[in-house]
Amino acid sequence: MNKIVYMILFLSVFLNASIIKDVEVFETTDKTLKIEEVKNSKEFKRTRLPIIRHSKKDYFIKIFLDTSKLNEEIKTLEFNNEFNFTEFEKDIEINKLFKHPTINISKDSPDIIYLKVHNDDGYANFNVEVFDKNEFIEEQLWLNKFFGIAYGVIFAAFLYYFALFLFNKNASYIYYSLTQLSMLSILVFLSSRAMENDRILMDIIFFSFFLFSNLFTQHFLNTKEKSPKIHILLNLIIAIYMLNIFFGYAFDYYIFEENLPLSTLLLVYIFAAFSVYKKGDKPVLFYLLGWSLVVFTFLFIEAQFYLSENQLLVKPIFLIHLVTPLESLILAFALSYKMKLLEDEKQEQQHFLSHQSKLASMGEMIGNIAHQWRQPLTHLSYVMMNIKTAFEKDKLSNEYFEKKSKEATEQLEFMSHTIDDFRDFFKMSKKKESFSLKEAINEVINLLSASFSSHKIEVKFDCKKDIEVKSLRREFLQVIFNILNNAKDEFSRKETQNPKIEITLIEENENIIIKISDNAGGIKKEFLNKIFEPYFTTKDKGLGIGLYMSKMIIDKNIGGKLEVENSEQGALFSITLNKDL
Repeated sequence: MNKIVYMILFLSVFLNASIIKDVEVFETTDKTLKIEEVKNSKEFKRTRLPIIRHSKKDYFIKIFLDTSKLNEEIKTLEFNNEFNFTEFEKDIEINKLFKHPTINISKDSPDIIYLKVHNDDGYANFNVEVFDKNEFIEEQLWLNKFFGIAYGVIFAAFLYYFALFLFNKNASYIYYSLTQLSMLSILVFLSSRAMENDRILMDIIFFSFFLFSNLFTQHFLNTKEKSPKIHILLNLIIAIYMLNIFFGYAFDYYIFEENLPLSTLLLVYIFAAFSVYKKGDKPVLFYLLGWSLVVFTFLFIEAQFYLSENQLLVKPIFLIHLVTPLESLILAFALSYKMKLLEDEKQEQQHFLSHQSKLASMGEMIGNIAHQWRQPLTHLSYVMMNIKTAFEKDKLSNEYFEKKSKEATEQLEFMSHTIDDFRDFFKMSKKKESFSLKEAINEVINLLSASFSSHKIEVKFDCKKDIEVKSLRREFLQVIFNILNNAKDEFSRKETQNPKIEITLIEENENIIIKISDNAGGIKKEFLNKIFEPYFTTKDKGLGIGLYMSKMIIDKNIGGKLEVENSEQGALFSITLNKDL
């Protein structure tokens, strides 16, 4: 690649020396002068290419050609003027297909070319390069392919992260997406001769890039929480940029363009990223690398215009088209890495919530075990009293002792089975198994029966047809347990008279629907949309994770849908499962 660049430069220098005999320039502050008015002026002074001036003057240029050396050859003259409009004589045929204006010359071409460089930016950088016509076309085709790849990479990044935003609603994605769209607009703007002198369009495009890149930086680095002072600084430089544009339009004085490269404002991004990276945020390393490339490239280009009196080392249009797609790829890695870390964090949080939910359920279960054991413990107490009384009265026969021992054994076996039932309830398995929905629901009702009886809660289960599914049985049991247990707590909290729970199991088209309703008065309207959020609870000592985990289990793990609404008497929970589970 370097060899090709050196060969082109060498060829240009050689051709310039052989075809362009001399160059003269006439400087003027009168911007109304026309080319025809200065052709015969004696103010033209000999100069060398490139013509680089830091001033507000316009420049008329006279180029002397030695066409006698061309024979039958046709050469292409490319007039490189990075930011200023170049005006030619009316009778010169200009090729406007490329970024810079070109003309073809032959042995019959005029020996002198006149042109005018309109300088509105306080900086003129003008040069002429001579190419073989066919070689020039090939080079332009190669550049067009190169530019096309750059546009494709940036546009793909824009579309991809815009789609991610639509599905994830993460602000970083939309701001990065719009930053890439603004970057693409900058490349098109710099590549277009028709657009490059439109100051209003330029300000809109560059301000959009600055605004969205700033907002992306704030959200990606989370400066509001991690670096509040830097967050204020980032907002401040947006205001400074807007003030710069205001002064430009109001007083024709752009604060930064007149004093400092505008890209110096972007150095704040590097400073912000570095300060956040030092705090251990690994994805910021990719951000730091990507934005450093862009910021220092912009600074390098602008610094040349402000400081250099020599020809530019690298053409800005080429450098920008090389760096910006590279930045897009690097920042795409940064976002992808951060996405992975967030997903890992989400998974860890999910495991933590699941563990918390199990612990909370275990606490509820201990209360239910106490209810289940209360009657057998009382029975055992009576058995011991009967044996003691019989012994004291000398009436403890073998037959009576065997009878009471049998009663005690039956009660102990009942208590042992109760422990087994509750222990099995917490054996969570991610392996799908076939099970009866009717039996599963009845199992939960039986586990809660003693607790329901003590609270005088009536449970009615309507199942006209048993349905078998293949799914996560233990997790399904946990969901039914959470809903029924919440209903019991609501009855106690609201002191509901004649508390009742109704459960129905029906088939409807391709779906299986389980409806669980109570008569506890329902859920307040302002809470209905929050009821499945983590840590949201209406209980005085609740954790707010039971219904959240139930929603996750049904919607994510089982592939169904858990919903809630208010009925006439209370809350109505609906679990919808697909028959193909």
